[in-house]
Amino acid sequence: MTTEAFSRMQPFVLKALTAVKRRHCAAPNYAPDAPVADQIACPKCGGRLNYTVDTKGMTSARCASAGCVKWSLQ
Repeated sequence: MTTEAFSRMQPFVLKALTAVKRRHCAAPNYAPDAPVADQIACPKCGGRLNYTVDTKGMTSARCASAGCVKWSLQ
């Protein structure tokens, strides 16, 4: 992915990442007790954004739409 393409994608990644972290990584542990696999609406296309959260609070996600929002171990 080019720097320009990443710059256009970044606000959507941050919005989705923040939503996932707020949902599953609240204080005081900042991580869920058990691994989580769930989905939310993609902030870019409105499609299905599948994500996982491990017991250390690290998240990965990928939108069901090709070339859309995704991240790994954030």
